[in-house]
Amino acid sequence: MDKKNYIRMIRELRGLSQAALAEKMGISQSQVDRIEKGQRKLTVDWVLKFSEALDTTFGSILEGPGPAPSKEISSEIPEGIDVHATVPSMSSINFFMLESSRYKVPVPRGIQLLEKKGKIKSFEMCNGSLNERYMRGDFIFYSIEKNYINSNFDFLLKDYYRCPFLVFVSNNECFAARFIGFGKNKLNFSAEMPSGERDCIHIDPSKILSMHRIFEWEEVIYGVRRITMYQKFDDAIKDFNAK
Repeated sequence: MDKKNYIRMIRELRGLSQAALAEKMGISQSQVDRIEKGQRKLTVDWVLKFSEALDTTFGSILEGPGPAPSKEISSEIPEGIDVHATVPSMSSINFFMLESSRYKVPVPRGIQLLEKKGKIKSFEMCNGSLNERYMRGDFIFYSIEKNYINSNFDFLLKDYYRCPFLVFVSNNECFAARFIGFGKNKLNFSAEMPSGERDCIHIDPSKILSMHRIFEWEEVIYGVRRITMYQKFDDAIKDFNAK
């Protein structure tokens, strides 16, 4: 019996073809096709591989990224939201925010409603510091309402490990990197350096002005990111395959 999963939906949200996803994972396109169609049994390892390649959560693969937008939301599709253009530093991964340079970018359904509620902003990626799916020229979204530098570090490590963050080190200078943990009173981030190699950034929290999560499109649309804790993976996959 075919088992429904959401790999195809998330892959299409990412703008990836089956061939591109297969190449990224080092498997064949036919394998991706069979798994998307539920013709091949999912295992914990497969779900972890797909969630990493698609930069999404374990639970989203099995349960979907969130509920469908309501008619009220989908009937109010804006042309775009303001984007703060950015210019890369030639010697680091830091961005310099140019508040005076603004233009519009098309956005997914539902963002207008969330923009009113959540003060969502966005900007153009000026380098490959986030690597994986966020590339130079991509538009990324963040909320200015919550400053995660004031959060408990254990909370960040538990719920937002490997989550991309926009980290302001001054009012107009910031960098984008993935949070990977903390130690010795330092926050640790992973980013692609100007040399093209991936490296770690260790920064004293006292040097950070504010830290904001970078949202997926479906998070901007639905306001939720489904999280399944690691210890529940086995139970979740058993329940899924038993359906």
